[in-house]
Amino acid sequence: MTSTPSYKIQFWAPNFSLQDGGIQQFSRLLHQALKKSPFVSSLYLVPLRPGFFGKILFLLHALLFLLAQRPDFILITHLHLARLYPLLRFLKIPYAVFCHGIECWNLSSTRDRHALTHAAHILAVSRYTLARIRSQLPACNAQFSLFPDHIEAPPAPLSSKKDA
Repeated sequence: MTSTPSYKIQFWAPNFSLQDGGIQQFSRLLHQALKKSPFVSSLYLVPLRPGFFGKILFLLHALLFLLAQRPDFILITHLHLARLYPLLRFLKIPYAVFCHGIECWNLSSTRDRHALTHAAHILAVSRYTLARIRSQLPACNAQFSLFPDHIEAPPAPLSSKKDA
């Protein structure tokens, strides 16, 4: 009998308890799903709060728990949070980056290009975004995957009332 692999994961995301944007909603739903996964033994959330001090707290929080927890993998739900890739490379911790759209279409920032180039996995939410990233990073060794960020709502129940 084989045992189910189990991973310690850190989850880096914009603070989804304070904001209601699309990436925050996506991050919240993904976090909830991972908490229920039999493949995840430990899931530690490192949220990015707004403002300058929010960035400083994020950096300190991430560093402290990277050193203390030594996760097997980091899931990053926004490209700009992946700018800490030098730390992850130094600690030899693989990471995946979710790319949602316009922030990834024109990778003019060297830090963003390097963050994606050194990722173990790049997950794009649309074919268009995936194609744009691939065209800008032809030598990238990361695995690329399509990971749509929308949820199909079940069809609305039909009304029992007859149309007049």
